[in-house]
Amino acid sequence: MSIQKLKHNFRGFKLSGIVNSLEERISYANDNSLSYIEFLELLCEDETNSRRDNSYKKRYHKAKLPAYKNIEDFDFSFQPSIDKKLINDACTCQFIADKKNLIFIGNPGTGKTHLSIAIGIKALMKGHKVLFTSTSEMLRQLHMSKADNSYYNKINEYVSPELLVLDELGFKKLSNYSADDFFEVISKRYEQS
Repeated sequence: MSIQKLKHNFRGFKLSGIVNSLEERISYANDNSLSYIEFLELLCEDETNSRRDNSYKKRYHKAKLPAYKNIEDFDFSFQPSIDKKLINDACTCQFIADKKNLIFIGNPGTGKTHLSIAIGIKALMKGHKVLFTSTSEMLRQLHMSKADNSYYNKINEYVSPELLVLDELGFKKLSNYSADDFFEVISKRYEQS
């Protein structure tokens, strides 16, 4: 069987990680006299890594993070009132498993969004589904969804991620209908997680 035929079969089995590394792995196996088992282990490792990377990329895209920020770039000396140990604990994402909330309170420009994004990225790296949105955008989307009867689908978009990051909560006063929508999301998230 030719390499092209093998690649065709692997594509049919949706094994793109193996497809992408097959020729390189065959060459490596020949050069290093690998056993069949060692060769198969390498191919399986390539497939596992490919799937993990693809999963991260898909979840990152769906997270709708406004920028890439990591905790290592946060200047704790700029905000000495922030407890670095608490933030590092949050970066373990144990609060997600414990079904607890994090709330960052402070004036604009104090790093709340940076920290939220950085923790969201840590959660993505640990395999969690994340969604970042401003509170006003979430409420606008929910209000608009009532016009086309997609309200409950839209609610589910905000309820289903393991980590929902609501930015700019409390900056604008909520109208009565917005308060109801906000309550709907929060109460459903508490029911499920």
